[in-house]
Amino acid sequence: MNTKQRSEKQSTLSSYLYFWRKLRKNRTHFRHYNLVKFYIISTILDILVKVKYKEHLDSVPYSYISRKLHNDCAIPEFMAKISHDECIDIVRQMEWMQLIEVDFDNNESIILTDEGLRMYETQHFQSIYSSLLEAHSSRILSKNALIFAGISAFIAIISLILSC
Repeated sequence: MNTKQRSEKQSTLSSYLYFWRKLRKNRTHFRHYNLVKFYIISTILDILVKVKYKEHLDSVPYSYISRKLHNDCAIPEFMAKISHDECIDIVRQMEWMQLIEVDFDNNESIILTDEGLRMYETQHFQSIYSSLLEAHSSRILSKNALIFAGISAFIAIISLILSC
């Protein structure tokens, strides 16, 4: 095999490895993005319903929701994995899904729509979020079990070698 063929083969191999690394990284980001997305949607719906029925306000300023979301309710492990622009995009998606309305004339206030109230009552987004959270916990548990099994196998092999 000459140098050119070896270089092309090595280049192809490195491009395949790069593709798989990039795909894995994107899948991980997508999982975290979905986890944070449904966390944000369910938390915003929670905040809007509490404010609507507890404080009898129809609209809530975006700054109040943002502060409450990031300071009081935040899960730092997940929130650190997506950008602020992606959080804003999630709020826009909520508006597109007609869960909320944004009133730009009234200090960018957010208003809960009937569809948003119906989704809150059925706990649609909360159940999706809990399923994603359970899947995340299962992934962590399976990784730990695999590591434990590997260590146990290594110890078993060492003890077999030493007993002979």
